Amino acid sequence: MIVYLCYLVLILITSFVIISTVKIVRKTSSIILAIPVIIIYVWSIYGAWSWIPMKLSGQTHYYEDVLSPVEIDYYYLGTLIVYSIFLFVFTIYILYVANHPRFRFISIKDKQLWIKDNINRLESNYKFIIILYVLLFVFVFFSVKDLKEALSMGVSAYSLSRFDSTLGAVGSLITFSGDTFFLLSVILLFSDRPILIKMKILFPILIYFLVNLLLGNRNMLLCGLILTLIFYVELYGIKKAFAIKNIALCVLAFSLILVINTLRGLSIVDIMTGNFTINISEMLMGANNSSEKYAAHISMYYVLNKDVPLTYGSSFLNLISSIVPSFLGAERPIDIYTYYIMQTAPWKPEVGVTINHATGWFLNFGIIGVVLGALVWAHVLRLFYSKRIKFHYLIGCMYFSAVSIQLIRNGPEAYKGVLLMESIIPMMMIYFFLKNKKKITT
Repeated sequence: MIVYLCYLVLILITSFVIISTVKIVRKTSSIILAIPVIIIYVWSIYGAWSWIPMKLSGQTHYYEDVLSPVEIDYYYLGTLIVYSIFLFVFTIYILYVANHPRFRFISIKDKQLWIKDNINRLESNYKFIIILYVLLFVFVFFSVKDLKEALSMGVSAYSLSRFDSTLGAVGSLITFSGDTFFLLSVILLFSDRPILIKMKILFPILIYFLVNLLLGNRNMLLCGLILTLIFYVELYGIKKAFAIKNIALCVLAFSLILVINTLRGLSIVDIMTGNFTINISEMLMGANNSSEKYAAHISMYYVLNKDVPLTYGSSFLNLISSIVPSFLGAERPIDIYTYYIMQTAPWKPEVGVTINHATGWFLNFGIIGVVLGALVWAHVLRLFYSKRIKFHYLIGCMYFSAVSIQLIRNGPEAYKGVLLMESIIPMMMIYFFLKNKKKITT
């Protein structure tokens, strides 16, 4: 009976998401609003389609072996229902935004020229380019320290940087510098300049990719791929995005990101000397069987199964306290992920299972928090989207949409990074260099 109810929930929410996503894209001629809906579905619901058959066949996921079992029971059904509520509320709000005339362009004249003009102005601004180079230099300069340490120890740079980094509080600066460089650089790829002139952007992006390859970091690269797709659709429309050459380029770029996933468990020596083999079919299967799509089920299931007490706003205390830089030594309340691990798997603090965004809100305020979390996310996206006649807001909207992956894989605390560091600050840098002289006609 439980299995049938689980499948019923899956069928209903999947049908709703498909119909809603198509409607959002048609209404807006854009994928900005649709991307977060898809990401929430994939990172919250999609994994159930393979998780349930896996469990019914008697198999276990490797995370269960080090944590505890996740059965197809009432707690699992509750997990699907909670995630479906979050996704339903979010999508309904986004449908309202897509349908409301206030949030749609009545007419768009020379939209492509408008976007291209602003991108060309940025690309030709030597001060802006210098800022990009400085950000890349900071990222590479400090990242080399972890790479050297991993090289000397003969271990994976990914494992060292994630669990035993030598950088301490500087790590946040490195992440901010690298992410900001990449987000600002990606949009410059759409300038009208000849390929030789674009090399001043392409070559630094290649350096950024190689450093991330050695470090095993893939999240921002995936966000960059999504951002590129969003930007392309804004320029040329959804139909052109499905051209064979564009699909091939996306597959190639995604494959390069998957290579990072394959290599990040190896030492730098093995990577540099080519002491490895890549099985394409296994790599693609690994992407479909990624633990990311299962982590959501694990996080909410454990919270419900173990009846974890609510924290009543601890995430927001953590957010407020994060205003004080960590290097000043101020003690902060624990974040919701740490609390979740302490309550569900205190014997395995380094396991690295992400917490779903809805789970983070649930741990703060229960089911009311789940509804509130969906409304907050959708409303922030609406605020960006409603002001996109100004170029920097259009780009900020794209940023916030593209980095949704970073939000769905964390609790409410992620707003500091996703909204401030990866959306507002890059957006304001663009505003500063363009001075907001031009906006689209509506």
